[in-house]
Amino acid sequence: MENVADALTMASAALLFVLAFSLTMVLFSKAKETSDLMVEHLNVQEYLPKMGSVQNNVTREVGIETVVPTIYRYAQNDGSLQIRICDTDGSELQVFDANIDQQMNNISQNKGSSKSTNEIYVEKLNEKYNDENKQPYLFGAPWRGQGTDYTLERINAYIFSTGMKHLPKVKYSEDKTGHQGLKAYFSRRFEESYIEYRNKGNVYVDEYGEEINITESGTKIIITYKVKN
Repeated sequence: MENVADALTMASAALLFVLAFSLTMVLFSKAKETSDLMVEHLNVQEYLPKMGSVQNNVTREVGIETVVPTIYRYAQNDGSLQIRICDTDGSELQVFDANIDQQMNNISQNKGSSKSTNEIYVEKLNEKYNDENKQPYLFGAPWRGQGTDYTLERINAYIFSTGMKHLPKVKYSEDKTGHQGLKAYFSRRFEESYIEYRNKGNVYVDEYGEEINITESGTKIIITYKVKN
């Protein structure tokens, strides 16, 4: 009898093993079916370190209530933003760009010249923004590096044709010099153009047509306000 009991015990254990193994195989099979279904519907591009595409030539018509707040953004920017105010013929009336301000400040400090690897670029900037007889004259960009107060004063001086407490020589007024402030265009409409482009970084396009960011990227935004006729 003892042998029969042992045999039944071994048979029961074998049966439980077979049942457990069968159940495990069924679960593995179901898991595989589920994973295959997930992979089939998985959008791999969502898991790649993508760099968003840039916008280009976005244009709309706006009023002065849009232009003024945008100019104030320049005071909080690190140089990745440029704001241009242009006349009806496309000629530049004024520019707000921390990088240009810095270069103009260097030119002023060096009495008309600036040490730079791109001499032609510096010469063109000097010619365009350092001539007191030209509309977009930047008055030597003396506010560069002087702190937020100077920058905000310059913005207010340009927008409202007011003087500057720290730098009285900076004047944007409607006089014979031609340096008109934005106040002269308060009642006008503007064509706003928005362009964003990459100015640093390294990317490549994968097989899905997506741009993959390899190294840290940077963009430059140029917002242009052209006075409408």
